[in-house]
Amino acid sequence: MAKRYTYAQTCEDALIEMFRRVGEDYAVWHDTICREDAEWYSRKTWTGAEAADFRKWLVSKLMKRHKLRKREAEKEALWFDLMWGWRVAECNNGKAKK
Repeated sequence: MAKRYTYAQTCEDALIEMFRRVGEDYAVWHDTICREDAEWYSRKTWTGAEAADFRKWLVSKLMKRHKLRKREAEKEALWFDLMWGWRVAECNNGKAKK
């Protein structure tokens, strides 16, 4: 029997992946910074391309785990990114400003 995932589990897995992609440990942040700072998501940045790649990864997970159509999964990924995604850094000639 296939494992059934809740949306909460998928969100936590997405957060773990999001932190991994910027070189941070989700467990450390979750236990300290996220509890102290309501705007923890504004402390890190990534490029627009990195954000798009992450959303592509999340869409794939949502489609597989929750049997969503691609359009529905893309909508969910956009909401996730809006709520918890890192800020997208301004670019200057393809290089992110921090």
